[in-house]
Amino acid sequence: METLQEILSVFLLVLGFSYLLQGRTWAKLSKAMVADPGMMFIPALIILPFGLAIASVHNVWVADLPVVFTILGWALTIKMTLFLVFPNSFKSFEGMSEDTVSKMVRVSGAVMTVLGAILVYRFVISG
Repeated sequence: METLQEILSVFLLVLGFSYLLQGRTWAKLSKAMVADPGMMFIPALIILPFGLAIASVHNVWVADLPVVFTILGWALTIKMTLFLVFPNSFKSFEGMSEDTVSKMVRVSGAVMTVLGAILVYRFVISG
């Protein structure tokens, strides 16, 4: 379980940096996926098994940092299930400008970067 925590900590940090530095590119991808809901099946089919694996292997509900991984696993599972079952439900994002989506991505990136840095420090650096 410790290896999973280390991998997910670094992944969250790297993804957060990517969202911060490449917000416009992520916004373009998001807009393209919303415009063509069939495109949502590709990431959903790839990411859903990871969410399910995290939720089943790391189903730890404690008042401490490890609960972040459990929440992440369940969030990925729920979001990817929604992508597969209701791909058109994300059409509400279609009317948003690329700038607005880019700002949303960057805010998410800031949160993920801070959380990822905390988790990397806790589970990778300090062990």
